[in-house]
Amino acid sequence: RVDTTARASRGGVMCTSALKPNVWDEYLTPDGGVSRIDAKANRGAKMRVNDDERATSEPTDGASLARAAEDVCTRSFSGTPTTQPELCLDWACGPDVSGRWDDPKRLKIFAYISKFIHRETLRGGPRKAILHARMKDSDEIGAVCVVHLLHGNAQPYGSTLSVVWNMVCRHGLPPFGDVAGCQKRFEAADKLTNAMHKRHGSKSGLRHVYVAMMAVDPSAQGQKLCSKLMRTVSKVADAKGLPCYLECSGEKNREVYRRFGYEVAERCSVKDPGGGPGFDEYYAMVRKSTKSV
Repeated sequence: RVDTTARASRGGVMCTSALKPNVWDEYLTPDGGVSRIDAKANRGAKMRVNDDERATSEPTDGASLARAAEDVCTRSFSGTPTTQPELCLDWACGPDVSGRWDDPKRLKIFAYISKFIHRETLRGGPRKAILHARMKDSDEIGAVCVVHLLHGNAQPYGSTLSVVWNMVCRHGLPPFGDVAGCQKRFEAADKLTNAMHKRHGSKSGLRHVYVAMMAVDPSAQGQKLCSKLMRTVSKVADAKGLPCYLECSGEKNREVYRRFGYEVAERCSVKDPGGGPGFDEYYAMVRKSTKSV
C-alpha cells in the first residue's frame, strides 16, 4: 500500500489528487519517490514565492505544491526566447502578443488556462491526477502531467454548460477579451479539440487515459522529466489494458510523443473566425495498450 503522506524524493514523480489507491496509487511506489496529496489541501492557501516570483524550493503543503505546478505549466506553455511555446495556444493568443514573452496580457491568459485545468482536475475525483517530476538535484517541480482516466464518451471537464459555469463562477472571467480576436480563436480551438477527442479518444465509447497536459519548466529542459512522467502514464494504462490519447501542436511535440508509442490519428487545422491565418499543425495522437485485460 502506498504511503500517501510521504514526500517525493529528488528526481521522483509525485501525484497530486484525491485519488483512491486502487486507481493510480497502486502503480506509484514510495521507494521511487512517489506520493499523493489530497485535493482538499488545494483550498485556501497561498504559494510562497521568492524575489523572482518562482515557487520556493520546498512547498510546505498541498496548496503551495499545486500552485507551483500551475506556474510550471504557465511558464512552459507561454514559452521563452529560447523555448518553444504551446503553438496552438500561442496562435489563439494572436499576433498582438505573439513572441512577447513577458507581456502581462499574454502571461495572464496562459496562467488562467493552467489554473482552470489544474483545479478542475483536482476537483475531478479518483480517476484524475496531476503528476510531478522534480528537477535534477533539486526539490523544485520541473515537469507536470495532467492525466484523466475517462469512461466512454465522457468529456474531461463535463458539458459545455458546466465548463462555462465553472470558469465564470469558480475561476473568474477568462482574460481572453484583453487581446483582439483572442476569445473567438480560443473558442474555435476548444471546439475542434472536443471534436478530435470524441473521434479518437472516446472512439466506440471505450475507456481511455487522456493526457490533458504535459509541461516541462523551461529551466528543466533536457533532464528527461517528460520521459519519466509519460512512461509512468504508459505503465498505468498498460496495467489496465487501456489506450492513451492526447492532442499536441507542432512537429517537434509530435515526434516527442511518438517516442512513447503514440501515433497520429488525425492532423487538423483550426480556422480563425476573424478571417486571419489559421493553425494547421494540430494533432490527435493515440497510443495502443501493450496489454489486454
